[in-house]
Amino acid sequence: MGKRKQQPATPLPKLRGVGIAVLIGLALLALLFVIPTVDKQDQPLAPVLPPGPVINPNAAQSGDIVSINYVLQLEDGTLVDANGDIAKKAGLKTYSQGPFQFKLGKSQKVKGFDEAIIGMLPGDQKIVTINPSEPITRVLINKTKHLFKNQPISRIHFYKIDAFKKVFNKPPIVNDVVRDRSLSYNLQVLNYSSKTVAVQALVKEGDTIQVPGLPWESKVLAVYDRMITVRHNPKNDTTITSFLGDAKVTVGRSDYFIHYTANVGQLLNFSTPIAGEDSSFVAPHLFKVTDVSDEAITIEREDNLAEKKLTLEVTLVELTKK
Repeated sequence: MGKRKQQPATPLPKLRGVGIAVLIGLALLALLFVIPTVDKQDQPLAPVLPPGPVINPNAAQSGDIVSINYVLQLEDGTLVDANGDIAKKAGLKTYSQGPFQFKLGKSQKVKGFDEAIIGMLPGDQKIVTINPSEPITRVLINKTKHLFKNQPISRIHFYKIDAFKKVFNKPPIVNDVVRDRSLSYNLQVLNYSSKTVAVQALVKEGDTIQVPGLPWESKVLAVYDRMITVRHNPKNDTTITSFLGDAKVTVGRSDYFIHYTANVGQLLNFSTPIAGEDSSFVAPHLFKVTDVSDEAITIEREDNLAEKKLTLEVTLVELTKK
């Protein structure tokens, strides 16, 4: 048998522009099945926030006029502020005889007092804890104070403007000479502002004066613009009255020692710079002895409720919306 004659291969038709476009479209369609898709369930959901507090338009808000009955106590139950008969029985010096009325946000009480009343309705009662809004003012006093007989002291004294008018019964006048009965020397007005008056001690070398707070006489050794150098003359083994009570004095050749004693719970007036107050005038504040060791006495400020943890019991008696 003879060999079959091989047929020539049929040539592929040439692709025209439309055919190419169709192929590209099919390729893109295929890619849709290859590229991974993200399921909506795999996408992170936006957090659902809790609804904000619903404010009753009839409740007490800042700026409203409120009348309240209240009791403010320390952690140990000591009553420190109140109104009405409770305040009277507690012996408080200043209080509202009836309900305490004020503009909410302007009570001038401790921080947290007004905030506790916001949201209350007439007749509502509440007991809340008010945490301290200021750090504790704590002072550590050495039980033994070492001093030198020769001591520089300030020649300049400061008075609050109201205190000056009360002590001297007249307003300050620059260069005016005045006398404070609690001092053993005259004073001259240097300058003054709307808040304070600066005066200087009128003393000279050789004068004998009594330094405020000390029971003995001291001799003026030198006088400068702002300072005076004095020599103290304490007697050995004597008892003096100090801001902490009785204190014993022992004397050396060029120095002397004051030995303080105190009891825990003791109240006293103590002058120390307080944050936020006029540094040119250091007024005394009420302090309480909180600890006594072999070396030191610890006192804490007692007359600043902003340093205390408090309990407020309050009843809203009346409310006038702003």
